[in-house]
Amino acid sequence: MNLSYILDISLLLFGFGFVIFWHELGHFLAAKYVGVKVEQFAVGFGHAMVSFRQGLGIRFGSSQKEFAAKVASGATNVSETEYRLNWIPLGGYVKMLGQDDMDPNAQSPDPRAFNRKSIPARMLVVSAGVIMNVILAGILFMVLFLYGFTASAPVAGGVIPGSPAALAGIRVGDRIELFDGAIMHDFNKLVLATALAEEDGPTPIVVKKPDGKQEQYIVRAAKPEGKHGLLMIGVSPAVELRGGDPETAKGELQNLKPELFGKGLLAIMPGDTIVSANGVSFADPKDLSIDQKAGELRKFDDVVQKTGGKPITLVVRNAAGEQRTEEVPVSFESNFEGMYPEARSSLIVAGFTPRSVVDRVEAGSVAADHFKPGDVVLSIRLGDEIVNQPAHRTLTELVDEAGNTGRQLVFTVLRDGQEHMTGGIVPTVKLKTPNKSKRYVLGLGIGFDDTHATIAEVIDRSPAADAGIPSGSTLVSVGGQPVADWFDLCRQLAAAEPGKEFDVVTAARPEPYKLKLSKEQIDSVAGLRYGTSLALRELTIERMTRSPLIAMWWGVTETRDLILQFYLTLQRMIDGGISFKNVMGPVGIFDAGTKFAAKGTDWLIWFLAMISANLAVVNFLPIPIVDGGLFVFLILEKIMGRPLSPKMQGIAQYIGLALLLSVFLLATYQDIARLF
Repeated sequence: MNLSYILDISLLLFGFGFVIFWHELGHFLAAKYVGVKVEQFAVGFGHAMVSFRQGLGIRFGSSQKEFAAKVASGATNVSETEYRLNWIPLGGYVKMLGQDDMDPNAQSPDPRAFNRKSIPARMLVVSAGVIMNVILAGILFMVLFLYGFTASAPVAGGVIPGSPAALAGIRVGDRIELFDGAIMHDFNKLVLATALAEEDGPTPIVVKKPDGKQEQYIVRAAKPEGKHGLLMIGVSPAVELRGGDPETAKGELQNLKPELFGKGLLAIMPGDTIVSANGVSFADPKDLSIDQKAGELRKFDDVVQKTGGKPITLVVRNAAGEQRTEEVPVSFESNFEGMYPEARSSLIVAGFTPRSVVDRVEAGSVAADHFKPGDVVLSIRLGDEIVNQPAHRTLTELVDEAGNTGRQLVFTVLRDGQEHMTGGIVPTVKLKTPNKSKRYVLGLGIGFDDTHATIAEVIDRSPAADAGIPSGSTLVSVGGQPVADWFDLCRQLAAAEPGKEFDVVTAARPEPYKLKLSKEQIDSVAGLRYGTSLALRELTIERMTRSPLIAMWWGVTETRDLILQFYLTLQRMIDGGISFKNVMGPVGIFDAGTKFAAKGTDWLIWFLAMISANLAVVNFLPIPIVDGGLFVFLILEKIMGRPLSPKMQGIAQYIGLALLLSVFLLATYQDIARLF
């Protein structure tokens, strides 16, 4: 564990503590302002680790007994408020006379008691913590933009075939400037704006082309995960035509085993720069602006799309200035249709899905001694059951079944033109989920086999299924033209005439099948894209201003958007649009925080600002026991002219506690499952 990591964790812990402190400070200041007696101001729960009381000073543990003795002896120079840091760092509280979340009967006749104050005064005290969290989020964002926030540039680095962005006409290298009229300062802003968009509603989007021209499109945000998930338009962040920072990647490179990665995955290493691709030269990214880098990325993408699926030849220069040549394979990118849970593969063409192929092998995994990158999965045996030519989803289901039953999987793979059979492999646990008892893994990265014209599975109610073409077929010709791989297959399907039948011949029988595609289906095939698996550096942009007023406005808008997105996420969870598996608890928040802290001070500030804004939302939900529930009680008291009975308040508080505890346990369970 290095010093930098320890510093990151320390800053994160301090940041969490400060966010909680700031929330409770709001309650404390409001209580003092309206004249409520505050007995304790605490960060954390449980017994006091350290406490401070004016007149007594700092104490290990609580100073309550000592304070009581002083008061009994007639001392008047000791503060009535104890400031304490408790052992359990999961929140905080302000203990006021005449107010107890779990005991509505804890009232006091003292004129300085909380229950003796007017309804507006109590509303101010209850809501002050939430207001302070909103203010803190705005302040943190303001500081962030004065300091400088380095984030992914709002440039389309990839456009998923069949996605809303692809259908609208957006291309790689386009810089998204406006989304529904709002400025897109960085890619995070675009993701947030998309999540807040109206599902399938027409949204104007303005992009800047690499040549400087502006174009406006209409996109319709959709959920790539079917019924669940956030809205997306189908663009991914952009990259530069060079590898990562050699200094940052030093530790990772030391443990790297190249033989476990497929050809192309390690063609570009940290410190490398792409000089040319298939004879097309590129400028050095170090000398280029954001827009120029986007233009070079467009040029590179054009070269990749013109390969027709053939390998691409790169000239690469390393950090020492030495040049070498790399031949990198090109493969189909996943399409939007293949991103749905019901899909059997991440690539679906006219109902055909490709076989599974091993892209990489994790060192030390149960599969490390059995597989090599490039292995095509021909069959899987589980007990007496043999599944031939499995698609990716089928492979995953068999792995889960083997793990849950403790049985072995035996694979037959195609390697260098020869069939090989693995020994028995028992999958290992990856994680637990609420809707699946466990998920299992082998330690493999799985892609799709586009080098052979063999169909793994045929999707139900698809053109291929209507034609009667069986799963596992190896295609020989399509439309009278020979096909040897998926590149040939897609080329012939894209050239088909809409609504007209054409012959598809398989190796299993000479009699052709009759396949017919609509114009939309042909356009979908024609819109497929090629990609590479190069490890390239993220294209970033620094969002920064020297004007405090501009930084303040940016802070206000960021806070507003985060709060709106949080409420929208809750609404979509309730109506089933987003799975409750997305809920994150303290463990997950801390784990995410460590990752953000490791990215730099700017990302740590952004993360804490987000946590402060989300804490405001959670605390003001109309749930008994949190600030929002107490506020609802005060509204009812104002309407009824009297407070709810202590019995009714007590029942509501315990229901609220049970609800929060259930969500806490569920979220923590999922957090730990995701970690392990």
